[in-house]
Amino acid sequence: MKMRKIILTEIFVILLTVISLAQSITRLSIDKNKFDTKAEYFTEFNKKQNMYNIEKIEYQTTKCFGTCPQFNIVIYKSKKATLFAEAFNSKEKKGKEIKGKFNAAINERDFDEIFNLLNDIDFPNLKDKYNNGRKDTQACFLMISYENSKFKRISDYGLSGTPELKIFYKLMFELRFNQDWKKE
Repeated sequence: MKMRKIILTEIFVILLTVISLAQSITRLSIDKNKFDTKAEYFTEFNKKQNMYNIEKIEYQTTKCFGTCPQFNIVIYKSKKATLFAEAFNSKEKKGKEIKGKFNAAINERDFDEIFNLLNDIDFPNLKDKYNNGRKDTQACFLMISYENSKFKRISDYGLSGTPELKIFYKLMFELRFNQDWKKE
């Protein structure tokens, strides 16, 4: 009888622990409608995703007093792209620098990731200017041509825009080295 009470008490404690854990997991679960995980990053989920007809993306970075990469990338909806590498464009800090004009066809995966990200963040409704308030920092300019005659221009001093824009900037920086660029 004593053994039976001990076993029942242990089962009761285990059940309470399981119930408590289940409640904790429920409280900690992520609302799957809030985040989108299509790519290797999280973006706020846009339930009513706009599919803008993006015709061209132009992204340009400026120099700074240090070694900030200075380049310009133009991507067309045909997947053709042009890279103008001006200064400090090397994969590693002391690696070989690329300079000049290059052409490539952006691979399907990267192209879709870039265009889908812009649509996910509803780019026409972003602010036109971002500024982190610091001096001597790199700036970038983004111009998106879409819907046959519309333009969205964003200038970002300090590359400090929204978290999604920062992801976009990172993708642009990576494009310099992850495509099959041919020097013109």
